[in-house]
Amino acid sequence: YTTLFRSGRRSSLAMRQEILDAFFDGIQYSSMHSHQAIYMFDYQSDRALYISPACEILLNKCGALKVFELTYNIFLEQIVCGSTGWIHDANTAAINFFKCLSTEEYRQYILSYNFYLKSYNSSNLVCHRLTPIQLTDTGNVHWLLGSFSLSSHNTIGHIRISKSGSSVYWKYSENERKWTEKKGIILSNLEKKIILLSAQGVQEQEIAKMLHISTPLLKFRKRELFIRLKVNNISKAILRAINYHLL
Repeated sequence: YTTLFRSGRRSSLAMRQEILDAFFDGIQYSSMHSHQAIYMFDYQSDRALYISPACEILLNKCGALKVFELTYNIFLEQIVCGSTGWIHDANTAAINFFKCLSTEEYRQYILSYNFYLKSYNSSNLVCHRLTPIQLTDTGNVHWLLGSFSLSSHNTIGHIRISKSGSSVYWKYSENERKWTEKKGIILSNLEKKIILLSAQGVQEQEIAKMLHISTPLLKFRKRELFIRLKVNNISKAILRAINYHLL
């Protein structure tokens, strides 16, 4: 797929269709195995290209019954609880940010923010992520890949753009309408192992044995990890690490 995408600027309709088919296959296989809420939008024609089964169930619960007939802004209005003005602003700012990136690196960047899903109770705060996966011949964003997962935060917002494999991220100011570069955290190998093993449901005593440390030391390391990630439990730590690509 990487080879195909690097040829994405070619004007051949056959090549573009080959790229689209290959990517759809990859998304479908991924959604079948992971049951993730994933979707794909054509930003230029303003229409949905793919909705995973898990995403379709979630959207139907929110009342968005004809997703493929919706424009992207109306799509968001169908599922977001409350005003979507700040989301439109964040998306537009991110699209302009993506336009400044080179063709070799734009797929490494991910926009994320948090909102409450409509028709769900107040505990369903989700992290919404968007990444550009194809540009037009003129360098504008063509296809966007989106996904939903439970949020590690307790409030809406937290608009940021992260780069895969980097601790640097860009925080968006709604008042100043600009991105500010920030230095994020880098997890140690021990911290990553604690999160990954905890995510697998391994109990503390077993994790301590596997990491060759005492249980009290493991608990101390977890408290330190919570402070660094600004969370108060391991579930939130797992979500924060996944949502912000810290593993």
